[in-house]
Order: sequence, then structure tokens, then C-alpha cells
Amino acid sequence: MKDQNKDLPSANRRQFLGTAAQGASWLGLGAILGWMVPRTQAEKPFHITKDPKRSLGKEYTYDLGPLGKTDPQLLGYQQVRRFSASLKTLRCLAFSPDGQLWVGGDRTLANLSSDGQMLKTITAAGTVQGFAFGPDGKIYVGLMDRVAVFSREGMPLAAWPSLGSKSVVTAVAVAQADVFVADAGQRVIHRLDLNGKVIKRLGKKDASRNIPGLVVPSAYLDIAVGTEGLLWTTNPGQHRIEAYTFDGDIEFAWGEFSNEIKGFCGCCNPVHFARLSDGRFVTSEKGLPRIKVYSDRGEFECVVAGPEDFAAHMERTRANPGGLDLAVDKDNSIFVADPVSGNVCVYQPKKSAT
Repeated sequence: MKDQNKDLPSANRRQFLGTAAQGASWLGLGAILGWMVPRTQAEKPFHITKDPKRSLGKEYTYDLGPLGKTDPQLLGYQQVRRFSASLKTLRCLAFSPDGQLWVGGDRTLANLSSDGQMLKTITAAGTVQGFAFGPDGKIYVGLMDRVAVFSREGMPLAAWPSLGSKSVVTAVAVAQADVFVADAGQRVIHRLDLNGKVIKRLGKKDASRNIPGLVVPSAYLDIAVGTEGLLWTTNPGQHRIEAYTFDGDIEFAWGEFSNEIKGFCGCCNPVHFARLSDGRFVTSEKGLPRIKVYSDRGEFECVVAGPEDFAAHMERTRANPGGLDLAVDKDNSIFVADPVSGNVCVYQPKKSAT
């Protein structure tokens, strides 16, 4: 992947691209999604308001109808297969270094064959929120407030201390000597060493370093270590994806609030992302479920799948069925974890697409 920052003036390297969305459109879709959390509450613990009697006036009603249909000319991918993950609640998926598909959910981590057959299972001491494979061959599994470490054979190796009573772990990423843990509850990314000791916390608001802070209205915060040596993270309440150095300096950001297909709408999107081998981004959104591809600098390229592929999500919007976790295999096929159907959906570029 090319250096994404080499052509940026030094004075601008830590400026943000995109703008935070405010106003009636955000509030309207926020009400539809069931999340009424002002952005000014970024440092406060989030909570879910489930009150069927609570509603906004009709002037805030947001019509999802026009957005629920995808222009066929924008579709650059097609679904080539789908199969059940055989988990009660499918939450996450990832590929091991040797190209094996693994899925997580319930208290289970499972290795699946290409047609969904379970080849191996690992039982955890809590709900599997996210996981990642380390260069040391170990599997680092995020539970609600901590990380558990397993061997590839499924042997428990370590149970690290709790990251805090307010922690809600949502994703794990591993570098050569660091483990990063996304914590939606505390709105930070913990950087730990390979023994579970916290080294630093990234993403906290810091005006002196031009860091506005992670805005996480709901329990979605995704991370990945890039080949360029940066930690990438969603900032869902700001409708952006951001890159940090391991020391916590922000280097690059892209994304914008928009009801147009090129942007991210709702209270807090994107919720998940993955990287293609050439550095391009694959993103997913909740509320209005759709998956898109962006260039390595954040320019919209095409749609992988629109709301038509996830009709059950649209029907259960108020129930907050969950986001669509993403993974990419060695051939750049896109694998999607659908928590509503419990299926893994696989997409490949259309033959006519460039």
C-alpha cells in the first residue's frame, strides 16, 4: 500500500477531512435507530433508550424509502455464496494467517470450512466480542471487559485483567509487539503489550494534540493495524475513519456525514471496516445496512451490497440487530457476518466491474 501521508503538507497531516453532522437529519435517523445520544456526551457512558412511547414530531420523521434502493450502476460486487455460521449469535469473523475462516459469537470461536462446516471450536469464558491472530500464532479474544489468549489448538494461555467496569470491548487488533483493544464503553483504544499490560490509551480528546476524541454513541468501534504502521479506527459518531500512530498522534482521517451514497448517514456510521490487499477500505453501516468500497484515501468507489441484501435488518431497525462485521480473504473476496440471519455472505467483484 502506498504511503497515504507523504503528499500531505506537515501542517495539515493532523487536520481532519470531513465534517461532523448535526441538525434535524441526524436527529431524525438517530430516533429511527433508537439512539438519542448528543455528540457533546462523548465522554459519558452510552446507554440505550428503549421507550416505545417516546417519539419525535413528524417534522423529524426520516423517510428511509428512497435510501433503501441501490442504483444498479453503483453495484461493483455480487454475492457468490452464503452459509450458516452455526452460532446462536454471530458477532465477528476474521481470517487466520494461513487463510482459515474463523467466526465468533456466544462463548464460541469456531474455525469454518469454505462451506460452513465447523472444523474446530474454542470455548471462551464470556461472549466473544472480537478477536485477532497474532504473529506469535496466538489468538487474542476480546470478551466484554478483557482479553483472553488461546493457542491455535484452543488451549487457554492467559486471562488478562479487566480494562475497567465501564468497558465494552468491541474489537481486537494485533501488531508485532502490541495488542490493541477497542473499548466502546470508555471510548478509547487500549494499547497493551503481549503480556496484557496497558501501555497507552488512544483516541481520548486532547485539544493540545488536535485530537477531538472518539464519539461512540452505541456499542460499535472497530480497529485494524495497517501495513503502513498505523492503527486505523472508526469514529462512528463523527462519520469518519481515522489513523493513529501507536503513540496516539492522529495522522489521517476521511469520511463525511451525508445522505448520499458516498457518505455515512445515521447517528453513528461506519460501524465496521476491513482492508483490501491494495489498501482500499470496505465499510459497513447499520440502521441502513449497506457495504461499500472506498479508495485508500477515502474516495467512494462502489457499493458491495445495499439494503436489499439485508431486508431483515430494515424490518428490525428499532431492535438494533447489530452491525455487519467484515473480513477479506487472500483473493480479496469480502466476507460479511450477518447477525440477523446468522449467515456468512461472500461477495466478489462483478466480472464487468473494474
